[in-house]
Amino acid sequence: RHLSRPHRNLTKTVKIFKRSKATFFARFLRYAYRSFIFYKLIFKNLNFSVMKKLFLTLAVATIAIAASAQVYVGGQIGLYRDTDDNNTTFKILPEIGYTFNEHISVGSVIGYAYAYDSGNKVDQIEFSPYLRYTYAKLGPVQLFCDANAGFTYYKFKPKNGADSDDTYWHAYLKPGIAVPVSDNLSFVSHIGQIGYDDANGVFSADFSGNAITIGAYYNF
Repeated sequence: RHLSRPHRNLTKTVKIFKRSKATFFARFLRYAYRSFIFYKLIFKNLNFSVMKKLFLTLAVATIAIAASAQVYVGGQIGLYRDTDDNNTTFKILPEIGYTFNEHISVGSVIGYAYAYDSGNKVDQIEFSPYLRYTYAKLGPVQLFCDANAGFTYYKFKPKNGADSDDTYWHAYLKPGIAVPVSDNLSFVSHIGQIGYDDANGVFSADFSGNAITIGAYYNF
């Protein structure tokens, strides 16, 4: 049976994980891909101006619903500049989450990113729910890892040629650290990511400056 590129890449990735007995993440990838198909059916007919309005609405809603004792809100930013290759990436990632206990949290990022590469520009809107597991504490420092799956809407503006847009799904493991500075405030950073990105069609690991973000959370 003929399969499209995303289907072929997903099938190959899942087989690799099965051979390595990483069945949990293989199932996670299958769930992420099915979720992407559902969300793409919803968002494929929305233009970029509508997506920006939706992003702002969701960001405001993220703050408005934070009224529970175990809810946290906050966000992270990332800025990366490579002068040799003349490319720049900027990210702003508001998020909201719920802490179940000292080890398990769930949340979602609703973010915007801008990329520039030698005259080519890309606007991105990202929706990424995650499951967070805090696996160690070293004094005040908490070490965690996010299992993250979602989709990103891209608006491409090439230096030469017509604008275009598309939506791609992704599934990542993202290690990070959190440092509480009070009962309510914590500083947080993600340091790289490992996973699959449908936009590139590959399974990869990225620990460059482009995949590092810093920010803060406020716990209610």
